[in-house]
Amino acid sequence: LAKPGRLAGQFMAMLRTDMELKSFGKAREALADGFFQAYCQDGQGGASWSEVRLRLHLVLCLLELIWTRRQMSPGSELRSMLPDEEEVRETLRQELLLAVSAWKRHNAPDTSSSAKSE
Repeated sequence: LAKPGRLAGQFMAMLRTDMELKSFGKAREALADGFFQAYCQDGQGGASWSEVRLRLHLVLCLLELIWTRRQMSPGSELRSMLPDEEEVRETLRQELLLAVSAWKRHNAPDTSSSAKSE
């Protein structure tokens, strides 16, 4: 938890995968979107770095969730409380694509300043 964005990544992982929250549908999505927007606006180092950091921590949390689930015995009561691996893998795929996109946006050359100087 000492790394910036780690707790936020865990919170987003919960918002994206928690089985109990899924029953709230649009409200859960709005909560996740609102948290994401607030985190990116308040982040240090600009919104783009905040988004990259949050998305990468979320990817790591989802990977840890998959690993943890695999380490549990199939009949474990705790395992039954975790989201299905296929569902987590799909969320992981989506978040990884979003993380790469955010990274590319952040590292894209700033054409607005060079266009103004011409």
